[in-house]
Amino acid sequence: MLQNTSQFREDIARYTAAIDRISHEQEKLSAKKLLTDLVHQVKHLDDVHTEMIYSKQMSSTGNELKSNISTIRKNLETTLKSYLKDSYY
Repeated sequence: MLQNTSQFREDIARYTAAIDRISHEQEKLSAKKLLTDLVHQVKHLDDVHTEMIYSKQMSSTGNELKSNISTIRKNLETTLKSYLKDSYY
């Protein structure tokens, strides 16, 4: 499961720490929403993979979820970079 990998947990911890350093409340809320969406999409992808394994069927939903996850990560990275210009989060 992707959500249980050490890399994903490290990314979430890094994002959370960076979000906590954002001083503008509106931007902080926006970044928190992106992080919540990311976790939700990854969980959904894990669920789809589990279902595919048990049903032995391929699903096109996986590709859409992977694309959503990539887009959310890019948006989150952009948001954090723009508000934490002086440091690498």
